[in-house]
Amino acid sequence: MSNSRRTSVYYVCFLQLVACAVFLNGFFPYKPPLGVFSTTEDLPSSVGKNRLNGKQLYRRHYSKVVVMVIDAFRLDFITGSDRMPFLKELLEDGQSCMVSAKAEVPTVTLPRIKAIVTGTVPGFLDVIFNFGSSIMKDDNIIYQASKHGYNMVFYGDDTWLRLFPKAFKRFEGTSSFFVNDFYQVDINVTRNLNEELQRSDWDLMILHYLGLDHIGHVEGPYGPSVTAKLEEMDSIVRKIYHYFNKLKEANGGEGLLVLTGDHGMKNSGGHGGSSYEEVTVPVVFINSNCSSEFGDQAIQQGDLAPILSALLGIPIPAGSSGIINPKRLVGLNPSESLYVVYYNALRMKNFLLSSASREVEDDFNNGVFHYSSWIEENHSHNWNQAAQSFIRVQEKIAASIERSNKTNILSLVSSITLLFQALVLLFTEQSNYSDAWTSTKLIACVVGLFCIASWLTNFSGLAVILLVLFNLRILMKSNLLTGIFYRADRFFCSLIILHPLSYLSTSFVEEEHFYWYFTFATLLAYTMFKDKNNRKSLLPLLFLQRLLRNLNQTGDKWANLPDLGDWFSLPENKLYITYFYFIGLVFGMFANWKCSWQNDTIITSEVILIIAQGVTTYLYNTAIGRVSVFYDYDKSSGLWEVQCFWILTAIRTFMAVIQFRRVKTYTTNVPTSIRILSIIIQLHLSVIGLLMKPHNVIIGPSMVLFSYVLGSKVKEQWQLEVLHYWMGMCFFFLMGNSNNIASIDVTVGFIGLEQFNILWAGLFIILHTYAFPILAYLLLTKELLNRKNMKGSASLDGYATTYLLLNGLPLLVFMILIIVQREHLFIWTVFSPKLLYLMCQTVLIVVLTLIRGLFFSAMTESSNS
Repeated sequence: MSNSRRTSVYYVCFLQLVACAVFLNGFFPYKPPLGVFSTTEDLPSSVGKNRLNGKQLYRRHYSKVVVMVIDAFRLDFITGSDRMPFLKELLEDGQSCMVSAKAEVPTVTLPRIKAIVTGTVPGFLDVIFNFGSSIMKDDNIIYQASKHGYNMVFYGDDTWLRLFPKAFKRFEGTSSFFVNDFYQVDINVTRNLNEELQRSDWDLMILHYLGLDHIGHVEGPYGPSVTAKLEEMDSIVRKIYHYFNKLKEANGGEGLLVLTGDHGMKNSGGHGGSSYEEVTVPVVFINSNCSSEFGDQAIQQGDLAPILSALLGIPIPAGSSGIINPKRLVGLNPSESLYVVYYNALRMKNFLLSSASREVEDDFNNGVFHYSSWIEENHSHNWNQAAQSFIRVQEKIAASIERSNKTNILSLVSSITLLFQALVLLFTEQSNYSDAWTSTKLIACVVGLFCIASWLTNFSGLAVILLVLFNLRILMKSNLLTGIFYRADRFFCSLIILHPLSYLSTSFVEEEHFYWYFTFATLLAYTMFKDKNNRKSLLPLLFLQRLLRNLNQTGDKWANLPDLGDWFSLPENKLYITYFYFIGLVFGMFANWKCSWQNDTIITSEVILIIAQGVTTYLYNTAIGRVSVFYDYDKSSGLWEVQCFWILTAIRTFMAVIQFRRVKTYTTNVPTSIRILSIIIQLHLSVIGLLMKPHNVIIGPSMVLFSYVLGSKVKEQWQLEVLHYWMGMCFFFLMGNSNNIASIDVTVGFIGLEQFNILWAGLFIILHTYAFPILAYLLLTKELLNRKNMKGSASLDGYATTYLLLNGLPLLVFMILIIVQREHLFIWTVFSPKLLYLMCQTVLIVVLTLIRGLFFSAMTESSNS
C-alpha cells in the first residue's frame, strides 16, 4: 500500500472514531451529580393556612428494616410457581403485600441499584460503568440514613461497597462476576446474617444475594438449580420473619423486610434488555399490614427510594423523581400518608422543575385546597381528592423530567457529517477516483479537522455546512454515484444497500440475524452456482450452516423457542453434549493444525501441543460440570485446568517463535507475514475454543472450513472480501449473539480468574463476543497473502477500505435513523443497544485495520532491510 493511500485509510479510521465519540456524547445524556442534598428543613411546615408538625407526621416507623435484594429475581419466580411456599403463605394470609415494579433498561445491576437508592433513572451508559462502579455522588437513601444516625450493615454484592465505601458499620462483599459460583457466594451472606440476628446494634441491614443471577447466566430460569436456590431464599425470608416476631415479643419493636430484585432474567438466562421477564421484578413488604389496593397497579423501581425514605423517616433524596402513592405506605395512618405525598409533590415541584406548567400548578393548588379542607372538616372526600391531586403532580413532573432528557442534535449532526466524509473518501478509494486526488485529500483533512476543532469550540454549525458542501462537490465532480463498487455486480450491490435500509423497521433490528442467515446463504449460492465445478461444494456448506442455525435461537420474538443448545443443557442429555463436544473439539484441533503455515508436514511437537490444549479445554468443561468423562473427575472451579491451558499456550507460542527463527535460516517460499499470521490465527482458535460453550465449539472450525472453500472457489477478490465480512456477521449471530445486551455472555470474562480483573474480563468478553468477525478478518488476510505469494494477483490495498465501507454505511444510516426516531417508543430498548453494538464493531474494525497497516509496514521495512 502506498504511503498516500495508507495515510488516507488512517484518516478515515480517525474520522470514524471521532464520529462515534461525538455521537455517543450527544445521544446518551450524561447526568452529572446535582450537588444538592435534602435536609429535614425541606419538610413542609404548613399547607394553605394550616400549620403542620413535620417531625410528628414524618417519622421513623420501624425499629429494624432489612432490604433483601435477590439478583435476577423476576416476578414469576413468586407468582408462577410454588418454589417459595413460605412467602406465598405470607402473601395469602395478608401478613405481607406485593406489587410489581418496572426496572428501566439497561437491566444490569449498577443502574438498578442507583435507581433504588436515588429514585432517579440512570443513563444507558451505566451498562458500561457496571464493570467499574465508583463512589455514589448523588443524594441517596444510604447517605441520608447514615446522616440521620442509622447504624447500617451490608452483606452481598460488592457493587454496594464501591458505591458507599464508608457507609456501613459492618460489611462483607461478594463478587458478582464469578458466575459459576452458585452457592458459596450466598452462604457467605447468610453466615453474616445469622451473626447479625444475634446482635441489636443495627437499624438497617442490606442483603444482596447473587446465586440466582449466576444460575441464570449458566443454566437459565428453568435450570435444575433454580428450584433449590428459590427454596434457599424462601428459608432466609422465614428466618428474618421469625426474628421480627421475636423482636416484637421481646420489646414491642416493629421490623420490616423489603424483598425485591434489582432486575429480572431473560428466558435464555441473561439480562440487560427490555423483555417483560427482565424489566418486571416483585417488591414485597413482609411483616406489615397493607392496603387491599396495595398491588393493584405496578410501580417504577425508582419509586422505592421515596417510599423507603418515608418508612425510615429520612429526607427523600433531592434528585428523586419517584412517585409515592398512599396505598404503598405500609404502617402509616391517613394523616401521615397524606403528609408524605404532599411533601414529595412539593419537593419535586421545587427541586426538579425550573418552572411548573399551568397544569401542574392547578393540580398542586387543588391538592393544597383539599388538604386544608380535610384538616378543617375531616371529610374522607377531601383526603381522596388531595391525595389524587398530589399523585397527578408527581406523575406529570416525572413525565416532564423524562421528556427533558433531550439529545444534543448539533453533536449528532456533526458526527454524521464526519462519518459521511469518511464514506466519501472510502468511495473514492474503491472507485479509484484520482482527479486531483492529492489536493482533494489535503482539503478533506483540513476541513475535517476544522469541523472537529469547531465542535470543541461550539462553532459546529459552520463546520458542518462547510463539510457537507465539500463532500457534495466531490460527489458531483466525480462519477462516484454511478461508479461505486465498479468491480462488483448488481446483485452484491443490492444486498449491501438493502442491509442498512432494513434498519428502517424495528423488527428487522431485533431480528437482524435472519437477514445475515438468508443473505449469506444466498450469496454463497449465487457465487458458486456460476461455475459448475463449484456446485458440489455448495450443498455441504448450506447443510452445515443450517445445522449451526439450530444451535442457538436468538433475536427477540423467537429467542425463547427451544434449540439444540437448550436440549444439550438438560441434565438427562449430558452424554449427548459430551459426544457432540468431543467431535467439535477434534474438528477444532484439526482446523487449528490446517491453519499452520506448515500444514503439509506433520510437526510432532505442534500436534502434541494442540492435542494437549484440547485436553485441558475438555477437562475445564468437565470440572465445571458441563460435560462428562468416563472416569471419576472431581468437580472444581476449573482454575487449575485453565492455568494449564495458558501454560501450554505460552509454550506453543515460544516454540512457534523458535521454529520461525530456525526456518528463516533455510530456504522457504512462505513469507514472514503468512507465518506470523498463521500463528495468530491458531492462537485465536485455541482461545475461543476455551471460551465457547460446549455446543458452540464446532462453530470455529466450521468458519475455517467455509473460508477454505471460499478461498479456493471464489476468484473475484472483491466478492471474497464481501463474503468474508458477511460470514463474520452471520457467524456472530450463529453463536447466539443478538442486538440485545442480554445476549452478551459475561461468564467468559472470569474463566480462570481467582480475583476480578476488569482488563482481563473485558478482553475475554470482547474476544468471545466478536470471536468470529475477528476470525473472518484474519482468515481473509491470510487468503489474500497466499494469493499474492502464489500468483501475485491479489491486492492487499483494497480489503481494508472494503471492511470500513461495509461497516460505515449501515452505521451512517442508523445514526440518521436515530435522529429521526429519537422520540420513538423503542429508542432505549431497541435502537440504543444496536447503536452500542455498531459502535463497538466500528472500533473493532478500526483497530484491526490499524494493526493490519502497522503489520504490513513492519513487514515491508523488514524485507527492504
